Amino acid sequence: AGVVVNAAGPWFDKLNQAIGLSYSTTSVPIRVQVAHKTVPDEYLRLPFTCDLWGGSGVYFVPRRESKQLVFGSIDHKFETERADPDEFNAALDPDVKQTFLSALFHRLPGLPRSGQVTGFSSMYTVNQDDLHPVVGETS
Repeated sequence: AGVVVNAAGPWFDKLNQAIGLSYSTTSVPIRVQVAHKTVPDEYLRLPFTCDLWGGSGVYFVPRRESKQLVFGSIDHKFETERADPDEFNAALDPDVKQTFLSALFHRLPGLPRSGQVTGFSSMYTVNQDDLHPVVGETS
C-alpha cells in the first residue's frame, strides 16, 4: 500500500508486527488511573488545576453536571505502567486512590473528607521516543 493509517490505539505495535510493517518508534499502551469525588458547589467553580511544581503532579477538574471533581496525577510514576489491552484492569487501585486523595486534600485543605470516591483506569497509547503522537509520513 502507498499509505498506511494505523489508528489501532493500544494494539498499534501488534498490528504493525502482524502486517510486517517496520516502524521507527515504539508506541505502547499505558494504564492511567483517575478518581472522582462528589464535592460541594463552591468547588465546582474552580478552574482546571495542575500542580506542575510540586512533587505530586496532582490535577483536578470540576464536572458541574455530575457535581464531582475528577482528579489524578501527571507524575511520571503514574504514567508508565504498561497495559495489555486484551486483559486490561479498568479499576482504580486502592493505593493509587489514597495517594491521589492525599495530594488533592493537600491542595484543597477545606475539601470535605467524607463522601464516596470512585475511579477507573484507561489506556493511552504513548510514543516511547518523545510521548507525542506521530502524524504524517514516517519511516
